Amino acid sequence: MVMTAWNLDTVNEEWMTSPVQRFLAWIVILPLAVILALFAIANRGDVVISIDPLPFTFALPLYLIVFGAAALGLVLGYLVMLVAGYRTRRDFRWTRRQLAQVKSELHAIHAENATPSERASVPSVGRNRATNDTAAVG
Repeated sequence: MVMTAWNLDTVNEEWMTSPVQRFLAWIVILPLAVILALFAIANRGDVVISIDPLPFTFALPLYLIVFGAAALGLVLGYLVMLVAGYRTRRDFRWTRRQLAQVKSELHAIHAENATPSERASVPSVGRNRATNDTAAVG
């Protein structure tokens, strides 16, 4: 597979493959998990939440409210970034298609202008489905 700056499939497959990276991740994850567990144990008391115009009240432990708010913030932040990055991803796909088209046209021009001895060595351009990149076939 061809590694490019925008090839996220390769990045996801190779993420955290090194033992050193796994060790460093555990150095961060383990203390964070202990801190979150201690926070949950220390804040087990119920907190009453009321929605003023409505007659609803909830009594939940404080740690559930904090963790729920953090989880909701992560999900909403992800959705905002997904929507905000749509135009960039669309433009990138368009640019990649344009680049493939220009490469194909350039190859055709080179093939037209090549001498007979050069034509024998010029491979044809095709679509390689395995890597989803334009590659020389021949």
